[in-house]
Amino acid sequence: MDDFIFSLIAFIVIYLMYVLFVILRKNKLEKFKQNSYVRFLVSKYKVDLDKVNFKIIAHAIALTNSFIISVILFIITNVDNWIIKISLAFVMSVILQLIMYTILGKLFEKKGRK
Repeated sequence: MDDFIFSLIAFIVIYLMYVLFVILRKNKLEKFKQNSYVRFLVSKYKVDLDKVNFKIIAHAIALTNSFIISVILFIITNVDNWIIKISLAFVMSVILQLIMYTILGKLFEKKGRK
């Protein structure tokens, strides 16, 4: 239960940091449009940034990244060996990014068509 609470707190802190340091600042938000996650969504799923409010995309990316990090923290806190922790964190980050950004891309692909 303590690991879950720790992961939940990490999720909230990471998301709030995204909001405070990136989304609420206009110059940082413009730089965020050149982010690799945004470029991935635009190139692979043809997300039109003009049709979808970019702040919504930025919040979705922030939530997705916060979720990925908190899930990885939750999983690796239950493992004792450092080598396994590092290996597991790397593998889980790749798998979760592929899954979550595919879901996110499909969601914004549908919104962009309307």
